[in-house]
Amino acid sequence: SAAVLFGSPLFYLYALKRLPDDFAWLRRLFFAAGAAVFVSCGAAVLLQAVSLGDVGSGADIAFLCSMLSETGFGKVLTLRLVLAAGSIAAFMALTRTPTVTLAYAETILGGALLASYAWTGHAAAGEGLAGSVHTASDALHLLAAGVWIGALVCLAILLRHAAIAGSV
Repeated sequence: SAAVLFGSPLFYLYALKRLPDDFAWLRRLFFAAGAAVFVSCGAAVLLQAVSLGDVGSGADIAFLCSMLSETGFGKVLTLRLVLAAGSIAAFMALTRTPTVTLAYAETILGGALLASYAWTGHAAAGEGLAGSVHTASDALHLLAAGVWIGALVCLAILLRHAAIAGSV
């Protein structure tokens, strides 16, 4: 979902921007991707809290807050939740604006969100300059994959629309 949230608005900006602004499906895709990331990040927070502490019987808010504020993984999950919520908020705030404005906002938020996965993957285990280079290259790799995946999703939707319209 994070890859789609980043790649699909980029696909619009570099491939579809010159076409008429009739992309209701694309706006729904932005919203769905942002909502899916938000829900999955919320689930990850709860699953991580359960695996780290005694949260199984009831939500221990103090433990949850300390996990989110005192662990590196928790801080990245909090950042993801904020970025996903920002994506949804941008969609709501920019509903009546041209698609290009929304696409720029979603590209920035989706890119930051997607790159944040580098700080919780294997690259984040490194230290010093080598660790920083590894994390940065992992973030760039994630962004490149996001461009590709987001474009594939949009292309599949466009091909389906064309097939239904009988122009394929």
